[in-house]
Amino acid sequence: ALQGVKQWCKAGDANVESAWEVLVDRLRASNSQTRLLSLNILAELVSRSKIIRARLASNMTQVLELTVGPRSDCALPPPQASARALRERALECLDAWAASHGAQYSQFVLGQGYARHARLQALEPA
Repeated sequence: ALQGVKQWCKAGDANVESAWEVLVDRLRASNSQTRLLSLNILAELVSRSKIIRARLASNMTQVLELTVGPRSDCALPPPQASARALRERALECLDAWAASHGAQYSQFVLGQGYARHARLQALEPA
């Protein structure tokens, strides 16, 4: 499936834009497993597409809320094991994106810092 998405995106910028819209829509799913699968596809496309990187940078807050869930009113949906895996994968992606594209997209570095800070706060006892 991933290979098909990559081939489809290579066919033109309009396809890349459509892929972005579909992936963000799937990141809004009420199931963390679906969100995780969408994030994995997004991670592949970020390394290959300037359009995807630009869209991700301009929508970083939304993507953080849907994948890391740093705010208490933005809890990730069940199943719980998938929610944990989604959060961990999102943090891995943020680290990779900040390292590889942070110089061009400061939002990647800011998002990485915000997600790490929010995660540390969530781990502190009340």
